[in-house]
Amino acid sequence: MNRAVKACADGVGISSRHLSTHSLRRGGSVAMQAAELGDELRREFCAWRSSTHQVYKDPLASRCKDVARRMWGAEPKSMGLRH
Repeated sequence: MNRAVKACADGVGISSRHLSTHSLRRGGSVAMQAAELGDELRREFCAWRSSTHQVYKDPLASRCKDVARRMWGAEPKSMGLRH
């Protein structure tokens, strides 16, 4: 399986030097998050014995909408920062 992952990466021009089947863990976890399958199932499906699965969450595109625009227009409110 590791050879297949590396061959796929090489086939699309991505360095496979640091890739393995473990590399699919984050992608699978994010896909399960996007499908709203719940943390308990993600933890069981990916065989995490701890809350490590929380590390593999990415913000979903729907939650990122307008983030850059909101950040750009934000006024600094702490640490004495000024524009």
